Amino acid sequence: MLMKERDSLRPQIGELEALLALDLSEKQRTSVEKEVKLLRSGERGEKESAYYIDFHWGDSEDWAVLHDLRLEDRGQVAQIDHLLINRHLEIFVLESKHYRQGLTISESGEFSFFFNGRAQAIPSPIEQNKRHILFLERYLKNQAFMPKRLGITMKPVLKSFILVSPQSRIVRPPLHTFDTSMVIKSDMLQDKIEQHMGSVSLESFFAFGRLIGQDTLRNIGHSLALRHQPARIDYRKKFAIRAETLSAKRTSPEGTSVTTARTTQPPQNQEARRYFCATCQKSISKKVALFCFQRKRRFSGKAYCFDCQKAVPA
Repeated sequence: MLMKERDSLRPQIGELEALLALDLSEKQRTSVEKEVKLLRSGERGEKESAYYIDFHWGDSEDWAVLHDLRLEDRGQVAQIDHLLINRHLEIFVLESKHYRQGLTISESGEFSFFFNGRAQAIPSPIEQNKRHILFLERYLKNQAFMPKRLGITMKPVLKSFILVSPQSRIVRPPLHTFDTSMVIKSDMLQDKIEQHMGSVSLESFFAFGRLIGQDTLRNIGHSLALRHQPARIDYRKKFAIRAETLSAKRTSPEGTSVTTARTTQPPQNQEARRYFCATCQKSISKKVALFCFQRKRRFSGKAYCFDCQKAVPA
């Protein structure tokens, strides 16, 4: 079940491209250009991984699929590229990285990637995903939508994989010095999960003790999708672009100088948009409406309240 699709990065990229049209300092321009490249690279990596995930599990009633999920809890934030949840209450936390020219992992677990033939150090995605898992363990423990057994909230089993492009070259240390088995190419994820599920069948007594119904699984995925908090980045503040820079001079087709005031803020007098259920006409929140709009294949571009969603075939 595809419960949440990727958020588009086009608005952020468009905002950054608009900033590049301003009279920036060399340092500011370099920083903005680097940010655009990182966003585009990240978008390619997540899109590539999402394709394989959706192909294998997007239509399965025994799996819940969420992409690009950002959760906030008590001042902490987790930006998770992909979540795969099955009916054994196993959650695969997947981090996508896009390093087409290759990735190197040292014997001490340090990561670097190749760019123009040179290695550049990067933070460890393994450690990054460990932080995501710790966040989710604390977060899910206190959520009412998590299933219970004998009045006790069931504890999910969380597993980590780092997905890189199938075209990437991965240089690894020997297994006995540092375990990199969770770093795989995105087209190999199905094989890895099938191997894991095969081993679970050998421990079926414990696996069936965590077995949940399809409706419960759908509710978990739906509840997580509704708690998604999109990131809002003030790029002007991030790159220290002053207000006076926002009026940029450019040349019109006639050759005359034209001053254009630039702003990314919405008009203050614009009436806030309201959303209504397509069936019962009950007012619904923006989050609920976006949940439906992001699933055009199921809801045909219409928004429904939570109760009416149940009447729409999955």
